[in-house]
Amino acid sequence: MKFSKKEPSLVLHGVYIVALFCLLGLSVVILWNNSVAWFAENKRVTAGGASVTLQDLNITDKYYATAINGTDYTEITAWDHLFENLMPGDAVKLKAEFTNNSDADRTFDICFENINGDDTPLTKTVETNSGGAASTETRYYYLGTQLKITAITFNEGGTVGDSALNGFLTEPSENKIYYTATKAPNSIKLGSANISAGETCTVEFTVEFVNYDDIDQNDYQGYGKPVTAEDGTEAAANETCLRQIVCYVKE
Repeated sequence: MKFSKKEPSLVLHGVYIVALFCLLGLSVVILWNNSVAWFAENKRVTAGGASVTLQDLNITDKYYATAINGTDYTEITAWDHLFENLMPGDAVKLKAEFTNNSDADRTFDICFENINGDDTPLTKTVETNSGGAASTETRYYYLGTQLKITAITFNEGGTVGDSALNGFLTEPSENKIYYTATKAPNSIKLGSANISAGETCTVEFTVEFVNYDDIDQNDYQGYGKPVTAEDGTEAAANETCLRQIVCYVKE
């Protein structure tokens, strides 16, 4: 169901470039930023006394996005407000490019996930009447339950993940709108890539705000926007839907 009034929803996105060399020989390259600005600074996270970054592997990366329902890509210099104003039925396309400037072939998985832990949902307490007894119920509204990956393409050398297509950023509940308990976000493996020395791997994917014709989605109006009280004062909204690209590079 379309919203009755066009108010923006907000997904906070971003990019950092970080990598973690795991004990089992798997390096994890994490890319994200905060909700305000772009950071090109490398961060090193160690495990077992070792660390690695994309730059250490001599891999360069670039990111692109379209406008809502657009087709032309623009290189991303800030990922804040990337999905602002997204409404049911709308979609945004994202693209990542990884160029292997080294003399060795590289193989890695590309995932789309929240490395910060859980999303912060919109929370509402509603009155219910079950079996004639009045009570209250706490409901948790996760924007990720409304956002689905509807298309994924790799250039030559890439393979789409088995469960990525039509995967939701957060698994929807049976009623498709809210949970009555907290819910962890999904980690979506977009696919695997094999980059030969000197080659570039490109992955493109579409994130769509699903449109349910028979379900009221108005609780997601203004998601992540400041809340205006009756006295006119504004309080910052707490709900978030944070996602970033994570590359698991196999050494």
